[in-house]
Amino acid sequence: AHMMREHDFVKRELFLFDTFEGLPKGDGYHVQGQYKGTLEDVGQIKKVKIFKGRFEDTKENVDMHERFSLVNIDVDLKVVLEDCLKFFYPRMTEKSIMVVHDYCEVTGSKALIDDFAWQHGCMVIPQSGTQCYLIP
Repeated sequence: AHMMREHDFVKRELFLFDTFEGLPKGDGYHVQGQYKGTLEDVGQIKKVKIFKGRFEDTKENVDMHERFSLVNIDVDLKVVLEDCLKFFYPRMTEKSIMVVHDYCEVTGSKALIDDFAWQHGCMVIPQSGTQCYLIP
C-alpha cells in the first residue's frame, strides 16, 4: 500500500476486500482477531476501491460484468477461500492469474484448490511457502 501511494503506477482500478477486523474465529491453526488491520494502514490510494466487511457480504457490491486479470487471495480460512475462488474465477480475463496465499495441507486449502483446479481445467503452480499460482 505504501509503495502504491508513493508511486502513481496503478493503471487499472484495484479492488481490496477486507474486514480489517482480523479473522472472525479460530480454526485450530489461526486465532480469532489474527491479522487485524485498519483502513489507516492502507491509507488513500488512487484507483483503489475498498470493500470493508466480510467478503460474502461485500462481493455483491461489485458490478457483475467486472473482469479481473490479477487476483491475490489471502484469506486464511477455507470457507472464505472457496467463496473467493467461485466469485473470481468466472470473472478472470484471458491470460490472467490468481495468486493464492493459502495453499497448504494444514487448513485443508491445498485439497480445495487442487479439486477446484481439476474441476475447472486450471493449472496449479506451487510456490515457496504456502502460495500457489492458479492459471485459468
